[in-house]
Amino acid sequence: MKAYEMPGNEVMTSIDSIFEEVESVADCPTICVSAYDSKGQLYGYETLGKILHRLREKFAELKDSKGRYFYLWYDAQAGQIRGSSAETDKLPFRCDIIPTNKLGDIRDDAVADISSLYENGALKVYIELLR
Repeated sequence: MKAYEMPGNEVMTSIDSIFEEVESVADCPTICVSAYDSKGQLYGYETLGKILHRLREKFAELKDSKGRYFYLWYDAQAGQIRGSSAETDKLPFRCDIIPTNKLGDIRDDAVADISSLYENGALKVYIELLR
């Protein structure tokens, strides 16, 4: 599948609008952002990286995010980048996970449109303690 870079800041505006009414982590369970545009084309390397960074930035801005674990993963079956936060580093996955501190690892999964869960038997998850 051919990936492309999204023109302008349309996807960033979309992410910003998701967070407009969210003031705290209690208002923000899991956020899902499509890795595809409305025509079904996969966003490119740069755009996917921007999506990941914007999600991280928006979670960190929530008033009660300090001291929480922010995490992101790519759900290949749904074609979505998903993000959430937890009080501890014991994340609510039923599968084994491969923790990473590099957003680029999640971007690489999305660009390849493959889940590490199916490739390695464990889901690659970006985890960061927000300070």
